Amino acid sequence: MGEVMIGSKASKPVQERLWSKHFTLLVLATTLFTGTYYLLLSVLPLHMANLGASKVEIGFLMALFFVTSLFLRIYAGYLGDRRGRKGLLWSCVLLTLLAPLLLFFPSLSMVALAQLIFGYTIGAFTVLVIALVTDNVSSSQVGQAIGVHSISLVLAKGMAPALGLLIFFRFEGLSLLLVMSFSLALVTALILPFLKEKTVSRGGATAAPIPFRQTLRSPYVLIPGLTLFTITFTNGAIVTMLPLFALQQAIPSFELFFVFNTVAVVVIRLFTGLLERFSSYQLIVFSLLVVAVAMVALAFASSLPYLLLVATLYGLGFGAMYPALTALVIEKTPAATRGSAMGVYTSFFDVGVSAGALWAGLSQFLGFQLMYLSSALLPLIGLLLFIQMKRRTSRA
Repeated sequence: MGEVMIGSKASKPVQERLWSKHFTLLVLATTLFTGTYYLLLSVLPLHMANLGASKVEIGFLMALFFVTSLFLRIYAGYLGDRRGRKGLLWSCVLLTLLAPLLLFFPSLSMVALAQLIFGYTIGAFTVLVIALVTDNVSSSQVGQAIGVHSISLVLAKGMAPALGLLIFFRFEGLSLLLVMSFSLALVTALILPFLKEKTVSRGGATAAPIPFRQTLRSPYVLIPGLTLFTITFTNGAIVTMLPLFALQQAIPSFELFFVFNTVAVVVIRLFTGLLERFSSYQLIVFSLLVVAVAMVALAFASSLPYLLLVATLYGLGFGAMYPALTALVIEKTPAATRGSAMGVYTSFFDVGVSAGALWAGLSQFLGFQLMYLSSALLPLIGLLLFIQMKRRTSRA
């Protein structure tokens, strides 16, 4: 397997500027659009409880978003390859203008419909915009562009839920948040006409289903996807049970874990360009080992400084891994099937988080320590899969 470099030293003399107007607009649009839903994410369960929903109903309705996002993002990526990306981006934005309006109606049915809409729009927008990012930068900048662009997702997903809770309790209701969500979608609609879509030769004689089947069979999509699963599995386990684990361990101010983790992810991705001396393979192996060590360390956390050290270590490993893995998928995938590849690859993210959350529930029987220790095995399994892929492709 030829090693894909995060940056190319040979191209340095003619290095193009990453922060072009177009790239800046893509980052801004992603941050704003992702915020349309994540402003509401943490308060929707409270809203549903106020409408009389049971815990089972709340769980089911929240799951609608993730299930819809999982399956429709794959189809959106495939359709974007065949029909173009901007038309689908417009469908995402226009539907998202509708979704907050539905939540003004005090009905669980309207909540369900809004969740289905958001599931499609957020999932599809993420896949399509990543494809636009990689379509419009040089091959030597793919890893850096993905790393920097993904900060917009990290910030939106990390900060918007906290802001949503603050506003919900401060203003005693959902109304202001719905107006803000609508406004973010509206601003995204104003940005969309300025986004460029590069025309890619798609081979008109090729039957539509064939490229997608080839994508599904590609080791450069499946193995990175499974590797991503092993990392996001640990993320699901952490997020689901960390509050209860910290309370059991009598660790105060444990919410700072998420702050330190987010800062570490942002910092490592800001400096992705400085990691160009390493191949994506080297970065992925290193990141998997760091995450495994962080999970083992987490199992023995008993104080806030120790917990924050673990948060930083985990954030550095997770933050370096995603751009490197994604760059590998992009570099090894033909441009004409890039959207399909990203749809399949990123679907493993949601599956991993969901599986990790389910595993975390077994802490009722295993205990928190054993649950986190066993979760550390997943990145090691991902490491073995990745090494095996390198060996096979090297012999090919």
